[in-house]
Amino acid sequence: MAWLDRWRTFNGALSPVSGPQTRPEQSAAALPRNLKRLREAKGLSPTQSAVRAKVSTSTVRGMETPGEYLLGRMRSDPNPTLTSMLAVAQALGVGIGELVEERTP
Repeated sequence: MAWLDRWRTFNGALSPVSGPQTRPEQSAAALPRNLKRLREAKGLSPTQSAVRAKVSTSTVRGMETPGEYLLGRMRSDPNPTLTSMLAVAQALGVGIGELVEERTP
């Protein structure tokens, strides 16, 4: 169980999920909206966020773009890696839960 505790506190990037559990498809739909909202609230461009997170700008832009098919090909990666999501969350000073939890108005 110690590895799980270490993983949960990986650089403070993970936060406990509160409230009802979010279904995977809801998390996937919430990620682009939440990431863009949080990034803009910090006054950062996608490039600035990428530099802080030590990921490529295309990774940040891909995470912010809802997965859409264009001419039969996926326009963005609908499955960013956990490592990328943790890095971006840490760069924005939030827990990963804030990136993937569906917000209620």
